[in-house]
Amino acid sequence: MGSLSFDEEQTKSILQKWLKAVKGDNPIIDIRGYSFIDPLYVAILITLKKGVRDDIKIMVDVNSPACSYIPYILGLQGKSASTVVPIRIVDRKLDAKKFVDELLKSTDLSFDDWEDENAFRYIIEELVDNALEHGGSPAIACAQVFKNLGEVEIVVSDYGYGFLHTVARNYKVSTYEEAIKKALEKEVSGSLRNMYGSSIKHTGTGLYVISNIIRETEGKMFIISGDALVSLSGRQLISYKMQEELKGSVVAVRFRLDKFKDRVLNYGFTNWLYYKVFTEDTLEEDAF
Repeated sequence: MGSLSFDEEQTKSILQKWLKAVKGDNPIIDIRGYSFIDPLYVAILITLKKGVRDDIKIMVDVNSPACSYIPYILGLQGKSASTVVPIRIVDRKLDAKKFVDELLKSTDLSFDDWEDENAFRYIIEELVDNALEHGGSPAIACAQVFKNLGEVEIVVSDYGYGFLHTVARNYKVSTYEEAIKKALEKEVSGSLRNMYGSSIKHTGTGLYVISNIIRETEGKMFIISGDALVSLSGRQLISYKMQEELKGSVVAVRFRLDKFKDRVLNYGFTNWLYYKVFTEDTLEEDAF
């Protein structure tokens, strides 16, 4: 049996197939034949069902390991797992905080001080805030810790306006690809004063910081909106244009916890932001 993995080529291919399927009179998405389904795909399915077609029928092989996993990621029937934060519908700050607390319990990442813990919280809260403030719909969030790999994956999606509509309010962009790349740029060099829950928000700052964490930890980040999928793998940025358009957006990140601790937290998060992210020395790296 195959796997639906955290892979940009497969994500693009599967998503286009699903987007075509939901256009039909009898929308059916068939995920039989897969022994593993990454949380990214479950989040996309829930996003399509809530924001595009609530009559989508999802077919799963009952004898597949994937079928056993789905109740955990959906939080059904009291199923729970210490490494999984099930799909959560987040539409207010309190829900976002609960989601962060759940994920922190699943990571087993020891924090030396409050700043380290807030650094981890910052990643998640920025992803959720981005969906809530700019998506125009509730955020759909889930996460999983892959302990055998020492990796954490966080997925946040919405079925709102999408990146082009949002970014075009303040910047000259005409395509979804341009809008996503613009959102990854360093827009405000003095953004350190806006960390940790300030009500002052700047489009792009949060995603810019997260993209730097992904590069530093050699992780992966996917941003999907409209007809564009932008993938950041380590320091390599690749754009894909899709034939079908996704309503809203999906942002997914995956990185190693040990590298996050060694390469980011051990500097002190504020120091790392100042010296490695917001200084003039990073200007060449900012050009995507």
